[in-house]
This record gives sequence, structure tokens and C-alpha cells, in this order.
Amino acid sequence: MASSSNLNLPFILPAQAQKHVTHNEALRKLDALVHISIVERDSGQPPTTPTQGERYIVGPSPSGLWQDRENQIAAWQDETWVFYPANTGWLAWIEGENILVGWDGNNWSAITSGSAGSGGSQSLNPAPLIGVNATADTTNRLSVTSPSILFNAETDDMRITVNKQALGNTASFLFQSGFNGRAEIGLTGDDQFHFRVTPDGVNWKDAIIIDEVSGEVSMPFTNAAGITDAQIKTAYENNPDTNAFSDVEQIKLTSIASNATIDMSDTQIKTAYENNTNTNVFTDTQQTKLLAIEANATADQTDVEIEAAYNNQVDQINISEIT
Repeated sequence: MASSSNLNLPFILPAQAQKHVTHNEALRKLDALVHISIVERDSGQPPTTPTQGERYIVGPSPSGLWQDRENQIAAWQDETWVFYPANTGWLAWIEGENILVGWDGNNWSAITSGSAGSGGSQSLNPAPLIGVNATADTTNRLSVTSPSILFNAETDDMRITVNKQALGNTASFLFQSGFNGRAEIGLTGDDQFHFRVTPDGVNWKDAIIIDEVSGEVSMPFTNAAGITDAQIKTAYENNPDTNAFSDVEQIKLTSIASNATIDMSDTQIKTAYENNTNTNVFTDTQQTKLLAIEANATADQTDVEIEAAYNNQVDQINISEIT
């Protein structure tokens, strides 16, 4: 056997002349194929000014010095292009894309969660740290620096779950300014839903608390009890369709019978009135008779008393004198 099985490295044969040539050829191949890092993999044209040691995966429709070398690894070594066909299972890091690809015998494909070359998305499961345009650490194991973040529902719904391990722990969204806390919403230290604010990131105030059992809302720092009657009245009357009445209008309104209507006739009003108790209704004849009775008349006066009362009036005529 003149070469190795996997990398096809040439062996130095017994009594071989110029052994250094064979040895250097093997070292050159190792230098190209160990820890493969590819500049790019999409071009079929060689770069005009390659750097010693740079490696490329020859892209589609190659031409020029790369003619008929599609998918091979092209290494610029000693001022010439050296080509290395890949074996199944070889891995290469694509510098321009920051992904790891593997050769499955037909294509260079991104490493996936399924079988090689299945076309699935690149898998990072599990990954201890993930930084997107940022550096993750053991506390912020997922770190993202971006002007915006999109979470899109795959089918119908989208829910973000924030879970805590125990009642006294916290599950919340924290809003910061200059990496200093200013507001927080969530389950902060219990299972009630809190809306908290702070001027300095240290002294927090619960502006709103929603009880997880009753659903009741409390606002510990809002002095609702301190609002005056006049302020409540003004706040109420400033709304449309409140139809607020003054005290005089209210008295007038309550004095109207509940069954009164604006188009009632005189007869209907009289009947409605007389149907009530203690109205002491009189007919017109009774009213005339009542008005004819003197104000100081009494029902049990005798004839003599009536005559005396009459004779006591000024300009009276004494009946006895006439007779």
C-alpha cells in the first residue's frame, strides 16, 4: 500500500530516494485537510489574489483553473491550486456563514437535527450558551443584541412561557434603562401579578397588584379615598350621557308621579289625583258651599248664638227693633 486509507497520505517506501518529497507532500495534505476552515463555498470562480493556505469549496458551474472541480476542496498551496475530493463524513467550517457543513457523498449540507443532507434547519440542541450578535454567559445563557426580535406562530397560536420553580421565586419581565431596573411585571416573589416601578433599581413600589384567586385589583400607592365629593361629581359629569341633575332639579323630578306622562289630559290628571288617599276631593257645588261658610262658623251654633254673632257686627240691623 502506497498511501493511507482515509486521507490518502503517501507512505515513504523502503530505500526510497528523496524521502523528503514524499514526507512534505503528506504534510501539505494534512495542513489542508485537518481542521478544515473554508473561506466560502458558493463561487465557481477562483479568487484573483488568494492567500497561502486559504481553502475553498468549489461552487456550481466551475470554470478556469477550477474547471470540473465542483464540491472539491481547493487549497492555495505554494502558489498553485491543489484539489482534494471529500470523503463521506468530512466536516468543514464555513467562515463567511458561521455554520458547520458535512459532506454526505453528494452535497455539502449544514449539520442538521436529522440525517445529513435532509434539508432540515441547523440544530443547536442542546447548546449551553447561545449569543446572537452578543456574548452569552452562565447567567444570560441566551443573549441577543438586535433592534427587534420576532416570534412568529408556526400554525395558529403563539405563547411565551415564563416558569418559576417555587412560590417565593420570580417569573417576570424586567425593563431596564442603561442596564438599571425601572419597571417589572410578573410574579415577583409570590403568585400575585405585580406591576412594579423603581427610580433607582433598588427601591421598588407595587403600583398594581392582581390577586391570583379573587382577581381583585389593588393600587397601594393610589389614594382613591382622598378624592373629594366635588372631585368625584366633576369627574362624573365630565363624561358624556351622564344626565346629572342639580338638587333643585332632583326635588322637582321626584315630585312627579311615577305614572305621569307629558300628554295626560285634565280629566286623566284629576282621576289620577283622586285615586290617591287623603285627597279630600270636593265637587264644584261642595266647593261653592264651603266658600260661603264664614271662617269662624261652627257646626253646633244655636239660633241665639248666630243672632248674637250677627248683632255684634258693625252696621248690623237688629231684627227685634224692626218688629
